[in-house]
Order: sequence, then structure tokens, then C-alpha cells
Amino acid sequence: MTAALKQRDAVAEEMLAVREKLETNDQRHEEEIVHLREALEVHHRSATAIESELKSIEAELRQQLVRQQDEFVQRLANIERQIHDQAERPMPTLHNDASEAELRALQAELRQQMVREQQEFVQRLAEVEQHMRQQAEKATQGNHNATAQGAAAEAARKAEFEALQTELHQQMVHQQEQFAQRIGEVERQVQKQAVRPAPAAPTVAPATVPSSGAMGELLHAHGRSHVAEKQIPNPEPIRQALAALDDPASSQQIAQLADQIFGPVDFRTLAQDEVIFLGTCTPGHTADQITLRMAAWISQQGGDVLVLDGALRAKKLSDQFGLRSSAGLFEFVRRETYRQDGTYRDQDTGLTFIPAGKSSFVLTASQADFTSLREQIREILKTNPIVLIAGEGPDLASSLLLAHVATQTFLQAELGQVTADEVRAAVDCFLQAGIELTGLVATNATK
Repeated sequence: MTAALKQRDAVAEEMLAVREKLETNDQRHEEEIVHLREALEVHHRSATAIESELKSIEAELRQQLVRQQDEFVQRLANIERQIHDQAERPMPTLHNDASEAELRALQAELRQQMVREQQEFVQRLAEVEQHMRQQAEKATQGNHNATAQGAAAEAARKAEFEALQTELHQQMVHQQEQFAQRIGEVERQVQKQAVRPAPAAPTVAPATVPSSGAMGELLHAHGRSHVAEKQIPNPEPIRQALAALDDPASSQQIAQLADQIFGPVDFRTLAQDEVIFLGTCTPGHTADQITLRMAAWISQQGGDVLVLDGALRAKKLSDQFGLRSSAGLFEFVRRETYRQDGTYRDQDTGLTFIPAGKSSFVLTASQADFTSLREQIREILKTNPIVLIAGEGPDLASSLLLAHVATQTFLQAELGQVTADEVRAAVDCFLQAGIELTGLVATNATK
């Protein structure tokens, strides 16, 4: 009996120990469950944060891709505008004695070649743009994969995007270089065809204005409608130029110069429009007097001529006509006024004049000024087949700009006032700007 009681007590103690052990294990398990729940919540928050960060990175990369696409499209548009400007450049002519048929054939051939180059380049750019769209679609698919695959895939996608950007940039640069090279070849071919010897420059002596004397008979052909009929405030310089032409020697010298410029033509039925730039070899000087006498002589021959005061700094002709503070060339090139508001006409001779402008600034060699000036000259030629530009020296960008839109460019060299080195320097200045001089005009220095 005693042994049974002892055995029972031992079993009871053992059961109590087991129960305590189970309770301890339950408590530990509950604590572990709590820790696991906390860890699970931490992991869930981390996963949410990672997902949010991946979405933010995805959105940022999408925006970056859109910006890159916009920049590339803008570059393509700039290249297309450059192509358009190249295609619109006036074609050069052959030598002086070339026939009209030869000139037209050369122009047609060169224009066709330029168009072919343009079409080929546009096609290649379209291929690059299509490749860009394909790569963009791949990059978009990569964005979705990056959300699922994590940071490693995201880094790979960014590297792929940067590689795409580099590749597109290299392709675009390569296309630009190829097109520029081909355009250069065409222009060199044009220059070889257009090289012609400069005509001998006649010496124009200054003629004194007689106190009295009848002006030469004026023959005018008013076949074209004119933009404005505003009167020149002070037409006296025109009267003086006409009076100077009453001197046979002076008239003969201007006639010889006109023959060198225009050839043997009838100014009343002139078929080919001409824009003649008359500049000087000496900085600070202008070609106002020789330009005005040439215009007066052409008006005597029945020509419809417009004189443009291109001396934007000196404004000598504008000052002589009483229009120094009037709107003119500068304002309508910069689109600050209408061309009609700055166009004046002498009713007696039919000579039309546009002053330099009232601004104290000068035009620049910018693309905007060049394009606007070219458009204005085209509009002027619709009413005046002959435009004479009285320019300044080679030290001004406006002189080079005006020479660029002229069909012929002459530089006046005043004997006794300019050295041979100055003449060479002036010629080099125009040549470096891509302007082929037609000839030099030697004149005696005027007071």
C-alpha cells in the first residue's frame, strides 16, 4: 500500500512537471507567434514601400522617356528645317556669256539633286524614328517587368534606356554628318560651275553739279504696280545726280559700269530681276553716291529701280532724303512695321527709295534676319525688277547679310583713299563669309 502511494505521488509530480513544461512551451509559442506577426507586418510594410518606390521609379523613367522622345522629335524638326532652307537656297549661275537655257538646265539639275538628297535623308530619319518607337515599346514592357522582378531588373532597364539614348544620338549625328557632307559636295560642284572672272572695273570720276542745265529726258516704264506712293521729302539729291549725268564723261562712265553689271539690256523690258549690292572696301565709308547715280542713270533709260539704303550705321542716303528718323529697312526686316510704311517714291523720275530705318541698331548675320530679309527682297522684286543696295564696309555684319541676298556684289575702292592691302582684306572678308564678289569699282574720292 505504501509503495502504491509513493508511486502515485511520483506520477502526480511527473504529471505536474509535464503540465508546467507544456504551459511554458505554450507561452513561448505565443510569444513566437507575436514576434512572427510583428515581423510579417514589418515585411508587409517594406513590400508596400518597395512597390511604391518601384512605381515612382517607373513613372519617372516613363517621363524621362517621353522627354527624350520630345527632344528627338524636336531635333528631327530642326534637321528638316535645315533641309528645307538648303533646298530653298538660290542656285548659282554659270559664266557671264552662258545662255539662258544653260542656266536653267544647271539650276534644274542642282535642284533635283538637292531634292533627292533631302528625300533620302528624310527616309533615313524616319527609319531612326521608327527604331526609337520600337525601343520605347521595349522599354515600356521592361517597366512592367521591373515592377515584378525588383531592383535588379530596374537597373538593367535603366542601362538599356541609356544605351538606347546613346545609340539614337550617334545615329542622328551620323545622319547629319552624311547629309552635310553631301550638301558640301553639291555646293562645291555649284561653286566650280559658278566661278567666273570679275569684270574690269571702270573708273568713275566725280562730276561737279552745274548751277543750271536741263535734266536728261526721263523714260519710265510703269508696268508693275507699286506698293506705296509716299513722296520723298527731299528729292534734291536725285536732281543733282541727274544733273551730274548731263556731263557726257560722267554719263559714259556710269553707262560702262551698268553694261558690266547688267549687260546690253533694255531696262524698259528687263526680264531678269537683279539685286545689286554696292559696298566699299573701307570701313566707315558708304557707296551712296555711286548707287544714287547708277539709279538715276537707270531711270533715264526707262528702268524701274528701287534704292535700298543698306548703310544702317551711316544712313547717308536716308539723311540726304530727309528720312534718317523714318522707319525703313531695319524695322520691316525685324517685323516692327509694314514695308509699305517705309517705302517712298519720286514721282518725277519713278525712283523708289527705302531708308535704312530709325533704329540705332544694325541687322545681324542671324538666320532670322537672313530669312526675313530674303522674304522682303522677294516681295520688293514683285514691284521693282532692279534693286540697288547702297552698302557700307566689310566690318559690319549687316553688309555681309545684304550681300548674301544679292545676285551680284561689287565693292567700291576709292582711289587715293584705300590701299591694296585694305582691298585684299575686304575681299577676303567677303570670301570667308561665303560671298563671291562679282567685281571691284574704282572711283575717285569724293568730297
